[in-house]
Amino acid sequence: MEISEEKDYEISDYELLNMLDRELNKYYYYLYSTGLDIEDYEVIKKNIKEIMFIKKRAYLDWFEYVRLYSYILRQKGNEKGKEDYISIRDNKRAWLEQVSLVLADYNKMLRLLEDELVPKSLGQYIQEECSLTHLVYTNNTNPKIKPYSLDSYLFSCQFHREKNPSLGISNGVGLGRCFACGESFNIVGYIMKYEGLSYQETVKLLAKVYKIDIGNNDLDDNNELYTKYSSSLLSEGYKSLLLKGLDRTSKKEDSYNKERSILKFNHDIETIDRVKEDRWIKCVDGVDKPKRLVMEIPRVEE
Repeated sequence: MEISEEKDYEISDYELLNMLDRELNKYYYYLYSTGLDIEDYEVIKKNIKEIMFIKKRAYLDWFEYVRLYSYILRQKGNEKGKEDYISIRDNKRAWLEQVSLVLADYNKMLRLLEDELVPKSLGQYIQEECSLTHLVYTNNTNPKIKPYSLDSYLFSCQFHREKNPSLGISNGVGLGRCFACGESFNIVGYIMKYEGLSYQETVKLLAKVYKIDIGNNDLDDNNELYTKYSSSLLSEGYKSLLLKGLDRTSKKEDSYNKERSILKFNHDIETIDRVKEDRWIKCVDGVDKPKRLVMEIPRVEE
């Protein structure tokens, strides 16, 4: 992926920081769409170094005004001069804090990518590409689905009888837990528990529903579970649930978790369109391999 803009080192630190901040937002988007590769990872590390230089200059500039302000305070008279220096000092401190926030966001992205720089299991890949909200929605019989937290939902638990919804599903991380009976699971674990399938059967089912080419997938098109989950994935009800969740999350206070949640909602909405258009994710060796900073995607063996 080539998204880096050519940097003009004659521009101000303010313009450069804004450019790097916009570039980070692009990386977040591509991480959950086309994916990132090693070249992107190296560029992100270079951008962090640039921001560290900006922060150093911002700190020295602010510190200089602190010293100057201390000198002005010792002088008698010239109250207008004191007010001016207080304003300038505070502005420089606010700028230093802004640089620090952007640097912190870049470091979070770097840690996220470093977690990906290891060979993944197919189960981890499935966990990223599929949606636990969709799977639980498919088997939901209670129309009362309550949103809670940033991007989560409360469903009626499908593992015990209850009157009030207590099954918490986190859309962003794909984890579920019932606050009443204590049942907990991830995406693969949910299908294994609810449908009574083996690990391999679960992976084949999810790969076919979400159109992920894992090779050696002999699951029949007329399979009952495949029909159930694929039909639900393309239903208006499920898409409406995602759109309402996206709108609700977008109105929350800005935060790193909010950004991640919005990206996951958008990813799930794009997945619906991709599946509807019969576009498969290719898990094969060579140039067609999807970029996720994944060294190797193991196939399901017969």
